[in-house]
Amino acid sequence: MLKAIESFIKDLPQPEAIGNAMDRKKLMESLTKLSALIQEGTFEAEDYLDDINDSLIQAGGGVTVSKIRTHLENFEFDKALSTLKKLTGIVSGNL
Repeated sequence: MLKAIESFIKDLPQPEAIGNAMDRKKLMESLTKLSALIQEGTFEAEDYLDDINDSLIQAGGGVTVSKIRTHLENFEFDKALSTLKKLTGIVSGNL
């Protein structure tokens, strides 16, 4: 039974690492821009999060991205910013 579970987990798709230095730099710049938009409390933050969503998920931040989106939808900008800091740490760990 354990071997079947291990085999199943092994076959699950894993997030791909961010490829080159340019991708890394670009993603970190995107997180900085998102942080600024959240700090301003603008509605553009949610739109921008949509724009960079796939890159963030690929970097391993899927669940955290969902939390940020929920905070933005509820106008909880302080919580969104706090969660973004966690996401930045997750992404940095994958760079």
